[in-house]
Amino acid sequence: MTTNNYLRVSETFHSLQGEGPSVGRPSLFLRLQHCNLLCGQGEASWSCDTIEVWRKGKAQGIEQLIEHWQQQGWLEGLASSSQLVVT
Repeated sequence: MTTNNYLRVSETFHSLQGEGPSVGRPSLFLRLQHCNLLCGQGEASWSCDTIEVWRKGKAQGIEQLIEHWQQQGWLEGLASSSQLVVT
């Protein structure tokens, strides 16, 4: 696999958007591995709730990812009413 043909994916799932202006909208979530935030490092009194999730990621080919979404029936949703949320 070349670096241009894959993403580091932690998980994908279909659910309802839980926040923001599109709350309640059907959504396909693509959670990528790693994070560009410090997530409660240092003096913060909180910690990120997704650290363990993004640590478990693996390289997935884009074609493989799309095939998985098609097998799950999620591509049909994206074509009609669902939104893609990359996080």
